[in-house]
Amino acid sequence: MAQPIWQTPAGSLATYNVNTSVTIQLSATADTSLVYELNGGALPTGTKANPFTITSAGLLKGTTATVTTKTTSEFTVRVTDTNGEIRDRTFSITVNSIGSPKFTTPQGSLLNTEDSEWVEIPIQYSNPDPLNVVNVKLQEGELPPGLEINDAGVIRGYPL
Repeated sequence: MAQPIWQTPAGSLATYNVNTSVTIQLSATADTSLVYELNGGALPTGTKANPFTITSAGLLKGTTATVTTKTTSEFTVRVTDTNGEIRDRTFSITVNSIGSPKFTTPQGSLLNTEDSEWVEIPIQYSNPDPLNVVNVKLQEGELPPGLEINDAGVIRGYPL
């Protein structure tokens, strides 16, 4: 009796962007039928609606979750034939990050106006993923009396 022989090369299976549907058929050969299972490590984090799984037929599937830093998941798959012969192989999948929104409005004074003049000053930021919902909030300090900041990052009102 001989161990199964992997056809899928070890190492990186691919690099994907966030929110990408992934389907990879792992392949090994033997004289009998085979069963595949996760034997160690961790599959990539998937979305709640479509987490990563590996079927007994060797089908690896899921949808990549949102990550803020490039993330590589390493895992070992065991293939077993009907005679009980096994062979393990280690793979990895990398998920590119979307990046985090970043403020682009320069630091410093944003307002120089007379009392009771309506102002609207949008705080500018970059958002690398259009599906990424951004809400801007004042974290510390205070705005001048009469001004507020909304979730879209617009400072507005009648400064006193």
